[in-house]
This record gives sequence, structure tokens and C-alpha cells, in this order.
Amino acid sequence: MLFLVLVAGGVLMSPPVLSVGKAAAAPAGGFKDVPETHWARETIEKAVQLGIVEGYPGGRFGPDDIVQADQLLAMIYRAHIREYTDSNGNVRRDWDKEWFDRATEYQPGFTWKLVNAVITTGFEFQAAKTGYWAQPFIDLAYESGYLFGYSTAFPQDYDFRKPITREQASYLLGAWYRMYENGFLPSYEEYALEQVGIKDLSDFSMTEVSNYRATVILAGLMQGWNDRFYPQRYVTRAEAVTMVLRLRDPSLRTPFKPDLSGVCYTASMFGEIKIFDDLEKCRIAKEILDLARKTPVTGFVEYGNNGISIFKDRQVFEQTIRDIKTGNFDSPNKAGLGLGVSPHLDPQITLKFTNEAIETYAKEFFLAALDYLSGGNGEDMLREFQKAEARWDGDVTFTVNGREFTFRKVEDDRVIFFEYH
Repeated sequence: MLFLVLVAGGVLMSPPVLSVGKAAAAPAGGFKDVPETHWARETIEKAVQLGIVEGYPGGRFGPDDIVQADQLLAMIYRAHIREYTDSNGNVRRDWDKEWFDRATEYQPGFTWKLVNAVITTGFEFQAAKTGYWAQPFIDLAYESGYLFGYSTAFPQDYDFRKPITREQASYLLGAWYRMYENGFLPSYEEYALEQVGIKDLSDFSMTEVSNYRATVILAGLMQGWNDRFYPQRYVTRAEAVTMVLRLRDPSLRTPFKPDLSGVCYTASMFGEIKIFDDLEKCRIAKEILDLARKTPVTGFVEYGNNGISIFKDRQVFEQTIRDIKTGNFDSPNKAGLGLGVSPHLDPQITLKFTNEAIETYAKEFFLAALDYLSGGNGEDMLREFQKAEARWDGDVTFTVNGREFTFRKVEDDRVIFFEYH
């Protein structure tokens, strides 16, 4: 099949010969085939300077040469590797400390897997000296969980020597971004795809390779031309280094920000945006968030997309988040109170709390929440809750202001459910 390559200026050309030659250092006067007017000249020079990619013998870079999957994978890893010199003058390669620290703060569980994968595979932060040059990068990708052998995008037996398409590149870039940097909620991604104005997003293969098309667009890692993404087109070397540098350096990105003026949404304290199809749920979520903002508490409030959680202090909150990210689900750290609308289809509001929280650092909000749930009859709600707790021997149902509530105990937590329809 003949694939077309879109180059700078919007001209469609047949793809040049696949670039598989041995790389060489950049010539002092620049590459012969990358003139000063080339759209990616500065990007290419920076990528070479950082050791992400090299040129070919004879002073050529091959900006329009097609990239193989193994080459793009290696570029991604090299963009996050640096050389360090110790006090004895010995040079060693390792993860770029700035990136690694930031990734660990975001998702310590994944960087822990990466460190262990380096040990398991014997990764030396460079291409293999014998055999297939890209095998160390491929082995590390699967061992660290960056790629999965059972995936339809890059299965375990995938031939990485094949040229890579833009849809495949979006998978590699998006998977890395979501794993080590950030992610977007599904509702926001779906809305962004509707609003971005790219006409051929439906041309993505109906496999997992399409999983990150919204991610790369929202993050500004990849963009379209002429209102099209060209998912089946091959990636050139100039395009590849541009994508990889954007992945490594957030300042080089132009994120897509959809117009939210016509939808109901909430934004969490982490910047996550949730689009609501159910306007009633959205209204309730916003009311809960507003209630928390105007109610003084001594604890630390986490503002989510469906409601709020209150912790004893910020330290407990931060440790709880870290425990969740590292899979420490037996940790005693948790929120003392939470109020939110169900993220699922059921029309339910849940108030969950401990006695310690409602007697100390979340007391004011607890009373405000009872008042909110009961439609202004907070004192009656408090009395009915106390009665339900005293006689609890299984779920207890009580009514306040014509509204029916269910009370339940779960270990040291107390939970009040309210179905608002």
C-alpha cells in the first residue's frame, strides 16, 4: 500500500527510503539537508544536542526519512536519559533527575516499576552493543508496564523494525504521558474529540492503538493539519523529534483547550475536568463544592469532581494519596469525611464520616452537610441520625422533611445515603 507523507508547507509526497543507517554526530556547520528555513531546524539541532537522535555519515540528517517503531521508542527513552560525571571523572548514564523526580511525585508506583525493570532486564541506558540494537529498549518497555504483551497496539511479538504510523506514535506518546505525567478524565477526552474539529479521527484503527488520541491532542504532543490527523500516515524523523521533545519539555507544547461554555462541568483541585451529561448530578456536585468553600473547617479539604473529602490535615491527605498511588491499600490514612454525588448512573448522594472527624476537624461541615441534605432541616436530621445510630443493627431508614435516608455502619465509618429522585 502506498502511504503519503505530509511535509512542511502542506505538500504531499511519496515517502523517502526508510532510515536504517548507522548514526553519526552532527556536523559543525549543521546538516546539509536541514537548511535554515526548515520548519524543524531548531528542534532537530536540540534533539541532537541532547543525544536523542544523531545524523548520518556525510553530514545528512534525513528529516523526511521514515521512522521505525524501534527508533521512536528509543528516542522516547533517550529523551529521559542523561549522562552524569562523578567526582572521579567517570561518566554514567541514568534517568534525567528532574524528570524522574517529577514522575515519582506524580506516580511513584510506576517509577518504582521502572527502577525494578532496569534491574530485571539489565538495562544499561543505551542500545545493545551486539545483536539487535533496540532490544534493550523493547525489553524495558514491556517489563516496566509501559507496553503490554497482550495489547493489540504493540503485542509481544510485534516487529518494531516496521515503519511507524501517526496513530501508533500517538499510542507510544500518550501511554508515556499518562503513565509518568498526567491524564484526563474520559468524559473530558470524549468532549475534546467532539470539539477539536479534526475530521478523520474515525480513521484510527479499531484497536487499542486509538486509546490515546485524545490524550496527545489535549496535552499538545501531536496536532493535525488541514483539519486532519492522518492516523495512517508514516512519521518522519523531523516529526518524531518534534513529538519527543514536546513529551520531554512541557514548554514546547500547545495543548488543546476545548470551549466549555456550553456544558456543565467541574474541575478538581488537581485540574481534572469532568463533563456531566446529567445536569442534575452536575448541579449537586457544584453545590457540594460551593458548600465546602464557604464552610470553615480545621481539616484539609480535597475538592474533587463529584464532591469533597476532608482529612485531619494536609500531611494525612498527602500520605493517603501516596498510599493509593503505591498500592498500599491497608494504610490507616484516609479522609475523615466525604460528601459527593454518585459517579455512576444511580441518583444518589453519599455522606461518609468517622466520629472523630465530625466531633473535631470536620464538625462545621458535617452540620452544614446535614442541613443541605435535609433541605434546611439540619437539626432534625442530626436527631434522626443519632437515633438511627443508637438502634443500628443493619441498615436503618429514616425520613426528614419528606426525604428518605438510609444509615449504615461500615467498621469505623458511618454512611448516610440519599436518593434524590
